[in-house]
Amino acid sequence: FLRSVWILTLAGTLLYVIALSAAVNEESLGSGLSPATWLDLLDAGWSGRAAIARLVLVLATGWVVLRPERLIDPTTQLPAIAIPTLAVLTIGLARTGGDLAVIGVLAGMVHALAMAIWFGGVVLLARVVLAGPGEEDLVQAVRGFGRISGTAIVFTVVSGLIQLYRLD
Repeated sequence: FLRSVWILTLAGTLLYVIALSAAVNEESLGSGLSPATWLDLLDAGWSGRAAIARLVLVLATGWVVLRPERLIDPTTQLPAIAIPTLAVLTIGLARTGGDLAVIGVLAGMVHALAMAIWFGGVVLLARVVLAGPGEEDLVQAVRGFGRISGTAIVFTVVSGLIQLYRLD
């Protein structure tokens, strides 16, 4: 399951980088297929740099996905959590348009992280935990998700409203 989601994420991130590269260079989508044009994104402001950073971090997330036990191993736990978290946070770096750009970046980061926590928790709960055997595991997983889901939704709504006010 994690590998499938990672491959889908990598494909989506590649498509985003290709499309952004084509837009920055004012060329066709086909011209953005060349990795050489992606380097132009480094000169395209924070949105371009964030796209490149996201691509690198999504690639690095493969290190965690290919061996998920790194999440519970104390020696690799910090980087195994930090790499995907930083990949999600780069979404907020693209929110520099409009007034109060610093607030937009911070609200974008909070929004992306809160949504990733909530949506990822729901998908993991539905796809992995509910499909597996054992009632005790199910109860523990639902209780654990219940403790964080309300907070994640509140942060998502508040940061979304901040972005709405700021951009509109």
